[in-house]
Amino acid sequence: MRTMKLLPLLALGFAGLISLTACEESEPLSEADYISRANAYLEEGDRRSAVVELRNALAINPKNRDMNLLLAKTYLELGLAYAAIPILEDLRTPGYVPDDIVRPYGDAMLQMGYNQLAADLFKTKPEDSPQRKVDMLVVRGKAFLGLGQVSRAKSSFRSARRIDPNSVDALIGLAHAVLQEGNVEHAAQFLARVKSVAPDDLNVLLLEGRIAMAQSESDGTATGP
Repeated sequence: MRTMKLLPLLALGFAGLISLTACEESEPLSEADYISRANAYLEEGDRRSAVVELRNALAINPKNRDMNLLLAKTYLELGLAYAAIPILEDLRTPGYVPDDIVRPYGDAMLQMGYNQLAADLFKTKPEDSPQRKVDMLVVRGKAFLGLGQVSRAKSSFRSARRIDPNSVDALIGLAHAVLQEGNVEHAAQFLARVKSVAPDDLNVLLLEGRIAMAQSESDGTATGP
């Protein structure tokens, strides 16, 4: 009998707890709250959840340039260049690509296959800063690779390295260029150099896998019937 009397009381208490929790969760979050949650998701590698939180933050403050740029970069990391490009277009000014969006904007164009457009747009000027020149040259080099113009790609990557000898992207680009020419040994030399600079870079690991595959195919051809 005592148990029967307790059940309604427990039910009421549990209902009250649910109601309190619901009230707490229904309180609106601030822009800073959403940004904090987005950064936490990015640290965990959960980019899709980060996108949701960044969009929530931008719904409150659509003109937050840093968050727009972060959202575009996150889209790119998810392979969603078509979603990144409109954001990056809004961040640039007519006839000029700001320094901080040169690489993401260029990468978005390359992901979409706009190689010729990227090669035409990302041209250096004498007054450009060294870092801007490196970024521009790397984008152009990748665009030329996509167009099958290996010698022009190598020229762009080498120009980038003359400014920054340890440019990871320029070294990776040169490795891909010589691989495209069938020079696996030379590509391995570039790999060794870039691994000494950025051993944990994802693109370095991908390059290492591609070179290993090319070496395996080469060995198979050499020892085949």
